[in-house]
Formats: sequence, C-alpha cells, structure tokens
Amino acid sequence: VGMTGDGANDAPALKKADLGIAVKDSLDIAKQSAKVILTEEGLSNIVNLIKVGREIYKRIVIWILNKVVKTFQIVFFVSIATLIIGKPIITPVAMILMLFLYDFVTMSIATDNVVPSNRPEKWNVKKLLSMSLIFGVLKISELFIAMYLAQKYFKVTFSELQTIMFYLLLVSGLFNILNFREERFFFSSLPSKAVIMSILGDLIVATLISTFGIFVAKAHFGLIMITLLYALLVTLVFTDIIKLFVYRWFKL
Repeated sequence: VGMTGDGANDAPALKKADLGIAVKDSLDIAKQSAKVILTEEGLSNIVNLIKVGREIYKRIVIWILNKVVKTFQIVFFVSIATLIIGKPIITPVAMILMLFLYDFVTMSIATDNVVPSNRPEKWNVKKLLSMSLIFGVLKISELFIAMYLAQKYFKVTFSELQTIMFYLLLVSGLFNILNFREERFFFSSLPSKAVIMSILGDLIVATLISTFGIFVAKAHFGLIMITLLYALLVTLVFTDIIKLFVYRWFKL
C-alpha cells in the first residue's frame, strides 16, 4: 500500500504504509516518517520512482543469477572433473586469478542499462534458485563437453587442458552476464559502457595470460581462439535460446 502526505496528520499513515511518500515542502515530521521524499512539485515523480525501483530489482536479480550459476559451475565442475581425472582441473593460482578478474565485471552490473519490467515485481527465492539450478546444470554440461572434445579430438596435454578450462570458465561466465541481463535475445539492448569495457578488458587479459603462459601453463593461440568460439556459440547462441524458454516459463 502506498501513501502520500505532507503534514503532521499524515505522519502515522506514512510510517505504516509499505511505501510512504512525502511530497515536496512537507513538514519535517512527514519527511521523517516517509520512505521516499519527492524533490519536485506534483506526483509525476512517482512514476520515475517505480521505474528506478524496478531497475534496481532487475540488477539484483541479474547479480543473483550470475553469482549462483558461477558458484554452481566452479564448485561442481571443478570437483567432479578433478575426481574423474585424479588431478586438479584448474590450478589454485588460476582459480584465484579467475575470481579476481570476474569480480570487476560483477561490480559493473550496478551500472547496467537494464529494461524495467512493465508489471509489479515480487521476490520469489524459490523461482530464482530453480532458474539458477537449470542454468547451472546446462553450463556444467557445456564444460564437460568442451573437456571431452579437447582431450579426444585436439589431443591437448594436461597442462594445456587446465589453461583451456580456466579460460572457458572465465569467458563463459562473462558471456552469462550478457545473457541474464536481457529477457529477450542478448543483443536486444546494449549493456552499459562499464559492463562492456570490463568484459572486453577481462577477455583481453585472459587471452594474453593463457597465450603467453602468465601464472598458468602456456596454450597455443589457436586453441584459445577455438575455446573462445566455443564459448560464444554455446553461451550466446544455445544458452540464449534456452534462456528465452526458462524466463517465459518462470515469468521473470
């Protein structure tokens, strides 16, 4: 329930309301009781208030999906792959480096140009967890397929495999952000400049690190480009199509 007011008599109702709004030039007691204070005349700013609130909600949802799916990917893929192979699929240094690079993009989500919903939003943790589980299983499957292809058809050494999986985990995580931020196809709207620059920066740094063997084993540039192409196809094409059905099913 929303409530607008400007005087002492309105203060109790403003405080009790789900969203108490004090109009411009309200008494101090009304402002203290309200959750929102309008800075301009009239009530038209309430529309902007709703829009900004839904944008913030959307950014939080994007952050949660990315966080849960990324954690799901890393924990389950690394654990299962290490148990199957008998050796760490990613070195501890590569793991720290990957999380460090990924944090820059995660922080940039706060500046993203999201499209607010045209309907009221309501928190549904069960829905978010269910969606995260679906995407997590999908992304883990893509990682295991890549690992199989690298060993079966490209005959990579184990050290090269570690670098390739480090690169794929990082790059697919970056592309996930482009997926999850948009209910439609990922190219339907442009991300903010900060998101674009942070993703491009991470891609360049990760490519240089993997190609020249900085902190990780050196991998051939051709293998890195094939890995990048694989990440583009499975994340921005295949996963993006699956996302459309998942978002519609859960009515996100």
